[in-house]
Amino acid sequence: MKKMVKQFSVLIPTSVHIKKFLHKEYGNPIKIDCYTLMGIVIISLLEKQSFHVAMHEVDKKKKFSNYIVEVVCKAPLSMMKDYGHCMSIDKVVQINRFYEKLFYEKLFLFVQHKLDKNKRKMGVQDAINEYCDIYGIDIDTDISYDAMKKAEYRNRHQEKNIFRDVVPS
Repeated sequence: MKKMVKQFSVLIPTSVHIKKFLHKEYGNPIKIDCYTLMGIVIISLLEKQSFHVAMHEVDKKKKFSNYIVEVVCKAPLSMMKDYGHCMSIDKVVQINRFYEKLFYEKLFLFVQHKLDKNKRKMGVQDAINEYCDIYGIDIDTDISYDAMKKAEYRNRHQEKNIFRDVVPS
């Protein structure tokens, strides 16, 4: 019989669209271990302090205004002793920046793939809508279409600038 490993939970405040994205990509709850990228990132941000981020206790600063839901991450209880069990407010903001960057980079790659694959028959809007459908994201409820379009545009231009800076003229 398989032995049940005792676990503890880490609750990370985030936005609705990021939560849906993370659940689709990494499962629910997200498994914290030393063998996955997400596990390593979360472990690196854990602290042994007695501080715990609870949404009702956090001063509703601008950077926390969109963090209205929590992502549940689970880890073996043995990890708590080595790495800690909580995150500071600054670390919650940092991991959300990481999540958002990951979300928007995947959006950019998805849109580019769809546009290249369909030889421009599929427009950017169709690709963004399909991306949101895959992750169960409701446009205009979870995130606006304009925010998605602007993020894809920014990533596209960053890619062009990186390529321009790497390849000499």
